[in-house]
Amino acid sequence: MLGLAIALAAMATSSDLSFPGRAVRFTGAALVAGFLFWLAAARFDGSRRVLWIGAIFFRVVMLFAEPSDDSSRYVWEGRVQIAGFNPYVDGPLSPSLEPLRNAAWEMVNHKEFAAAYPPGAQLFFRALAAAGVTSLLAWKIFFALADLAVVGLLVAWADASRAVWYAWNPLPIFTFAGAAHFDVLMVLPLVGAAWLLDRGLRANSARLLALSSLLLGVSIAIKLAPIVLVPVWFFSFGWRRVVLLTPALLPLPLLALQYGWPAVDIFASAREFARVARTNDAVWWLSERLVWPNIAQKNDVYQLIAAGACVLLAAAFRHDWKRGALWVLGAVLLLSPALHPWYLTWILPFAAAGGARARGWVVLSVSIFLYFLLWTQPLPWREPIWLRLAIFLPPLLYGMATLVADSNGPPRTTAVSDPGDNDP
Repeated sequence: MLGLAIALAAMATSSDLSFPGRAVRFTGAALVAGFLFWLAAARFDGSRRVLWIGAIFFRVVMLFAEPSDDSSRYVWEGRVQIAGFNPYVDGPLSPSLEPLRNAAWEMVNHKEFAAAYPPGAQLFFRALAAAGVTSLLAWKIFFALADLAVVGLLVAWADASRAVWYAWNPLPIFTFAGAAHFDVLMVLPLVGAAWLLDRGLRANSARLLALSSLLLGVSIAIKLAPIVLVPVWFFSFGWRRVVLLTPALLPLPLLALQYGWPAVDIFASAREFARVARTNDAVWWLSERLVWPNIAQKNDVYQLIAAGACVLLAAAFRHDWKRGALWVLGAVLLLSPALHPWYLTWILPFAAAGGARARGWVVLSVSIFLYFLLWTQPLPWREPIWLRLAIFLPPLLYGMATLVADSNGPPRTTAVSDPGDNDP
């Protein structure tokens, strides 16, 4: 744990990748942190006190990291709303917003696009701006506290021995407490929805299942990614599907009304990003080299394939929603034309709760730090084959080794009981 804290501090002090050589230093520190995290988590004795000491201290260390430029957009779009403008109508380059331009505006990326984040996220940005929270350090503290709440839900849902694989993982620690990505606002209600779904199914409680459905809808309203889990929840509800699923479908359109939808197309920027965004994809770069060159470099076909895969996987695991959720989220990530490291935080709570057999995703959460070596290359980035293999081969080999171990012997026993080892 001490070594991990030192490695995280090295990551924080090297996180401004605009300086020459910082990307290599940061990546090296992150890989060391990932290795030490694995050693610490594998030897964790199940003590909740130790779990929380590490979870809190590691995030405090990471508060000194350089925030991402995405966080500047959060601050900017919050100020835009407080000033009475609609961020889906008036983008950062809008002449009407010139009087609002400040240091946060200077750091906003993709100024040519209006707001792309869903209305649930925009309401959070507005609330923090209304509360006078303009410092990025304050935003990072807020996100770190939300991330600790995720840890608390994981302890309640699974146990401390599983939660540690998320609580001490350098990727969510850096993503939320360091880089200040807002995805934790989506992850928190999503994990709450999974916990309530588990409890509701065990107790056959329609109230808990409806609350789970509502939290899933809140998560979707903050970031659209969890919409792929709607079929998983649908199949898990049995004969009550339509009624119990209704709360999941309400938050997004109701909150969108606050921003003029449907008269205002609040999803225009998000659709355009989804159509053209390409970086660090796990599958399509290979298919484009071997089968279909995709000269136009559009993602429409890939999105249809991913959507179809999600529905099929949800149906295939309709009797085991936990595995279904893990497989569906995994399919979305692997079939996504863009796989930024912070996207993996969506699946890591499910991987932690899933036990030992889901830890290939934990391996990927470490190897994906190699992605930051792209900062050593000129734009536009062209990921070399060796980098893709270095990112994706370790979790693939780990998964294959797990399958071989499962087929050749009884479940592994350890000094600390891990219920995940006995999962079907």
